[in-house]
Amino acid sequence: ILTFVFGVAGYLVNYDGTKGNILLNFDESDKFVNMGRLGSGITLTLALPMNLLPCRDSFLGFLGKYRAWREERKQKRLGEKLPLLTTDYMEQELPLKDAPTSQNNFGHTFFSIAIILSCYGGAVSAPGISTVWSYIGSSMGFTVAFILPSACYIKLFQNEFENKNHSSKLVAARLLLVISVLGAVVCTAQTLFFPNSTSLD
Repeated sequence: ILTFVFGVAGYLVNYDGTKGNILLNFDESDKFVNMGRLGSGITLTLALPMNLLPCRDSFLGFLGKYRAWREERKQKRLGEKLPLLTTDYMEQELPLKDAPTSQNNFGHTFFSIAIILSCYGGAVSAPGISTVWSYIGSSMGFTVAFILPSACYIKLFQNEFENKNHSSKLVAARLLLVISVLGAVVCTAQTLFFPNSTSLD
């Protein structure tokens, strides 16, 4: 509610002249607004490391598990009898020689710099913050709010289609999944290829 009130109040200041970054609507000599700009900058600066660490660790963990999966497939093709890939196996920490990218300082440093540079490149190339919000809403927003829930429901209850309690819900879930995927593709394409149409800056 508080966020909604602030958003409406900010819009009522300039109405249609409201920019994607509302701080740009105020004069650069305004001391109180400059305090807000400073606070916003400090927040973003301190938030980057907190977002960087899980992003890097998830990516490196994925590489390690992908290497293990490829190695097991290779050995199976050679005819060696190996146990099935279990959850316990997937959660094991791979030794340094099997996953060098996730267990040494060079890998951590390299991917940290790569993520930071990609974030910086995306930030300076975006026409405005409204375009960033549009992209996040059209891609991740659709995925988290509609695509993943409907896909998970279909996966969990796909064998109970003959059950009347689930048949109508499965049809609705599949319809929602199709519409959500189409909406995500169309909206994301519009944001990427026609950024000026979504920019308020």
